[in-house]
Amino acid sequence: MFKRLAIAAVPAVCAIGLAAPAQADGQFIVVAGSDTTHSVETTTGGTAPGLGYIEGYAVSRCAERRGASDCHVLAEGQGGCVALSDNGQNFVGAWAPTRQAASSAALAMSGVNGAVVDLAHCSSDPGLAAAPVRNALPGLTSFWSQ
Repeated sequence: MFKRLAIAAVPAVCAIGLAAPAQADGQFIVVAGSDTTHSVETTTGGTAPGLGYIEGYAVSRCAERRGASDCHVLAEGQGGCVALSDNGQNFVGAWAPTRQAASSAALAMSGVNGAVVDLAHCSSDPGLAAAPVRNALPGLTSFWSQ
């Protein structure tokens, strides 16, 4: 009897593991923001030439479009979603596979009772800024670094 139960449990456990949320379409998603101007820019991009390129593009767009000199990456990931909250002085960001999980993580990171989610975007959302495609050549690096 125990063997039958164990044999039946293995496929069930595997099925539960496979049911975990997928990371959307594999595109990177990056949100960059400025603490002085309180502006943000969310950018998505394909998996090549890499996350560093998408980070640089998001920071550059934040600076150019928002007129901020202190734009920096607040949250990033491959597929999934990013969310922002505020701790009273600065933005705090989080990435997770789903919008709800990213929002919950950003709220937790704020450390402030009653904090709200200021922004939540997923890589599959329409209308987000898309980084232009660039050939990934050996030796090229991101034009922005922390």
